[in-house]
Amino acid sequence: MESLSAYQQQQLVAQPTDTCTSCIAAPEAATAVPELCTQAWGVWQQHAKSLRQYLQQRTREQSLTDDLLSDVMLKAYKNCERLHEARDVRAWLTRIAQNTLTDHYRKKKLAACRRRS
Repeated sequence: MESLSAYQQQQLVAQPTDTCTSCIAAPEAATAVPELCTQAWGVWQQHAKSLRQYLQQRTREQSLTDDLLSDVMLKAYKNCERLHEARDVRAWLTRIAQNTLTDHYRKKKLAACRRRS
């Protein structure tokens, strides 16, 4: 698992809008930003391939898989403060992927119903 360089960690502190929401919401926790967000990035790198496979098996469409995977990454990153609470990180990320996929198809179904009306 790759770790962030000192420069990348400085960029995380310098650009709080690109860091996890817990770090933005609690400026006094700014010293924890590099560690927490580095951990989230490392976890993402470790599980991204299996999440891509999970989504690809269910969508069978590469561009949709890429879009959903981006959404999953963003949701996981926004909730990175929950990372330490997860007993099984892979299950946590897979649940986010499952919910994102469900939301996508729900929105698609609602849009189709609205077009019929």
